[in-house]
Amino acid sequence: MPDPTTIDVRNWKRSVPLGERWGSCRVCAHLRADMTCAAYPLRIPIVIASGEMDHLVVRPGQVGDTVFEPRPVREPAAQPS
Repeated sequence: MPDPTTIDVRNWKRSVPLGERWGSCRVCAHLRADMTCAAYPLRIPIVIASGEMDHLVVRPGQVGDTVFEPRPVREPAAQPS
């Protein structure tokens, strides 16, 4: 398996226009507390984790075909009356 921390980003193409937000790892349903996920079980590349590169399509060096999926929004618990 390739080391995801050394991926050459020159071979990547953004799937959203530069400057357009895509969600980021922070709100991805697949993010783990140790900054890994199903696609990058060793470590998410900094260009994705920083939001510089989106992860809306399968990227070089990843495992499988998992891509960004927004984490479900939890509704606040109802306050007792």
